[in-house]
Amino acid sequence: MSSKSHCACIGLLCLSSFLGNVSLATPATEHSLEDLLNLEVESASRYAQPLSESPSNVTVINAEDIRRFGFRDLAEALQMAPGIHITRDRTYSYLGTRGFSQPGDYNSRILLLQDGARINDPLYDQAVIGNEAPLHLDWVKRVEFVAGASSVNYGGNALFGIANTILWSGADIAGTRVNFSAGNGRFGEVSLLSGGVSEGGLDWLVGLTSASQRGEDIYFREFDQPSNNNGVAHNLDGERSNSARGPGADHSTS
Repeated sequence: MSSKSHCACIGLLCLSSFLGNVSLATPATEHSLEDLLNLEVESASRYAQPLSESPSNVTVINAEDIRRFGFRDLAEALQMAPGIHITRDRTYSYLGTRGFSQPGDYNSRILLLQDGARINDPLYDQAVIGNEAPLHLDWVKRVEFVAGASSVNYGGNALFGIANTILWSGADIAGTRVNFSAGNGRFGEVSLLSGGVSEGGLDWLVGLTSASQRGEDIYFREFDQPSNNNGVAHNLDGERSNSARGPGADHSTS
């Protein structure tokens, strides 16, 4: 990241100490088995119901899990679901279920939902789950993954499973939250989330996220010649992304 980006990150980090905190979901280990069975899910039947009454196997990944394990994108979070494996070709992330992951499928057999609304890519019909996804994990209250075919309820994309992202509402936030994170490959990210309920009863939420990763230097012995930079690929997997969410609109660039 540039020196200006570092200054902006440090400034927002300091600002966060003056802003109100948002209570995250309680860890699953602090709940009884009865409480977990009564956990409300929406994805299996397209309406809210207790997990014990759900006709499908549903895995719930809440905001506390996302924060605790430091997931950077939806692909990393979905790896918590049993039977899920994620692969990456240094451009996109691909999701496989129960041993199935068709090459060139571009996640078109996975249905991606946002608060129950389909957000698969309109061009290739793919579920975009990496940093290029049209949502950021800081905006997500919980993720529900329904394993198995649900094409009867949702259409052909739901052949292998459904990933439904439930976003925070303004009433949930009731203030402003700023997060700063850093990692290997010179990764840095700043995220701001603000929301509330107006006097007229309008629930509003605004989210801004900026991330940058320089990438890593990787050595390939089979290409160790002077004409091939002695087999070293510099700044591999480096990327930048900016995401914004406002009332009724989302925007993401990477």
